[in-house]
Amino acid sequence: MERLIKPVFWSNRAIKDLKKVRKFYIEIYGLEKAKQYTQQIYDATKILENPDYNFVEIGAIDDYFSHLKH
Repeated sequence: MERLIKPVFWSNRAIKDLKKVRKFYIEIYGLEKAKQYTQQIYDATKILENPDYNFVEIGAIDDYFSHLKH
C-alpha cells in the first residue's frame, strides 16, 4: 500500500508564532542562535513530508490518555 504524503502548509498564525519564538530567542540567545533554533523548528516539519519516515516510532504514548479509544 502506497503512503499518502501531503505537503505541510504553514498557516499565517503559525508563521506569526514562529516569528514570536524567534524574537524570544533573539532576546535570550542572540540572533545567530535564534536563527538556528527557528530553522530547526521549521525543518522538523519536513519529516511529515518524507514518505520513507517510519511514523510508528515518532512521539510517545501518554498513559494519562490510555483509556481513550483514539
